[in-house]
Amino acid sequence: MPVALRASLHANFVSQLLAMRLWTWAIFVALHLENKCMREKVVRDILLRYCTLGETSDLNEDDLFLIDTLQVPREWVHESKAICARSCGNRLLEAEHCLCAGGLVESHDLIVRHLASRAIINNDFDVLRELLESIATSDRCFTIGNWDTAGRVYLDYICLSDRLHQISQAIGGSGHVDLTDLDACVSSLSNRLSQLPVYCSLDRFCQAEMAKKCANYAKLIATLLDSPGTKDILGDSMRVPADRLMPYLSVLPMPEDHCLLELSAMTQKFVASLA
Repeated sequence: MPVALRASLHANFVSQLLAMRLWTWAIFVALHLENKCMREKVVRDILLRYCTLGETSDLNEDDLFLIDTLQVPREWVHESKAICARSCGNRLLEAEHCLCAGGLVESHDLIVRHLASRAIINNDFDVLRELLESIATSDRCFTIGNWDTAGRVYLDYICLSDRLHQISQAIGGSGHVDLTDLDACVSSLSNRLSQLPVYCSLDRFCQAEMAKKCANYAKLIATLLDSPGTKDILGDSMRVPADRLMPYLSVLPMPEDHCLLELSAMTQKFVASLA
């Protein structure tokens, strides 16, 4: 049988199966097309037309049948679902499916542009942390050009927030407080906050709120180190000189009035420590 006739036979069979809503079996037939480019195009088109979205990025029974039984690449399934999520305006699912499909750059861009600011402002860290950690642990995160000044800034901020919470609990329970390397983390985050991409007023507000929290971290360290009982609270952890925390406030992108208040308070604390 000529190649063109075989391709026509497969195409007609695919059309009949699609008319009967048997789209998974239509993909089975399409996978027998001999032309590689045509085979991929037909399968992707069917996936895009018939894929469905769930509440999460978990795959349904039809998706698992395609991947496990028909050996359809998992990336194709997730890419079609990402496009479907985009058409529905569901940025979270779009980012999750892009990430599952290996599109780190696309997923990172979605997170930074549409998800991160709102999550930070609402203190809804769980999903954002999971997405960013998935990118950070990937061996291809270096392909994201602005990772250190965008997604990683949000991830470091979340980690510092968790650390601050642990420190507050330890102080309240008279437990051990470990400040080792915390000053370096706050310094690094403070220097990168001003480079955080800002696309709208919500991003600007989020940046300012993160800067205020970083100022609180700096004040917490200074207060602990200058307190009479600091040595007992800190245990064997590294003592960070309070004057090293002062320059951090000058680089934080806070509103001018708030920045002046913070600098004034830190200056008074530093002067008092010299008395």
